[in-house]
Amino acid sequence: MDYKLKLSYNIYMNKTKFILITIASESLAILLIFVALILTDSITALDKYCFNVLTANRTNFFNWFFVLITFLGETKVIVLACLILLCLPNRKKVGIPVILAVIASATINFLLKIIFQRQRPEGYFLTDAPLGYPFPSSFSFPSGHSQTGTVFYFALNYFLCKNYYKKPWIEILSWSATVVICLLICISRIYLGVHFFSDVVCGLMIAIAIISVLVLISTSKSKKIILNKNKQT
Repeated sequence: MDYKLKLSYNIYMNKTKFILITIASESLAILLIFVALILTDSITALDKYCFNVLTANRTNFFNWFFVLITFLGETKVIVLACLILLCLPNRKKVGIPVILAVIASATINFLLKIIFQRQRPEGYFLTDAPLGYPFPSSFSFPSGHSQTGTVFYFALNYFLCKNYYKKPWIEILSWSATVVICLLICISRIYLGVHFFSDVVCGLMIAIAIISVLVLISTSKSKKIILNKNKQT
């Protein structure tokens, strides 16, 4: 690799690492702020306001819509998707790293639920939810759908873009769809009355931190591979 090209590449990689570390740090900072607000009951009014805004506008269409959307973040759905990815020939490029990210996210979410043991919201659940959607029995904080669902779909799209999508317009469409799906999953948890707004935000912040670390590890490995190839040539 030419010296100038190598230098510019190293600068680009260092900037990328700085951005990813900054995003992860800011996400964790927001998480800590919300945790402090939750522990001091300072965010109760905002949680109730979000419930009132979403639950006051429930309709039969949105009941079906958000139940179907929330199923996209269900553990069973994500596990099934991971098993399918594991069976595909490209599992080393996509399946395995996505599964590792999902396992890390699910483990963190499980531990935090045990530590905080926050009860689910009362009086807001959509009792006549379509498809017999039940009220969850696990703890509320942080939202597993918002966290692990976001990690799964973002990680999946990241590795698909990295390894297979070559045209910019395809990447733009896929990232747009990914963001919309993840945001709708987050909204569905509040709409169905199974999570507080603060649960969802905290789950989302953890997901962003995990994704940032995942991309950071991936880019670091890519850099080593590129540099090793150039040393050999």
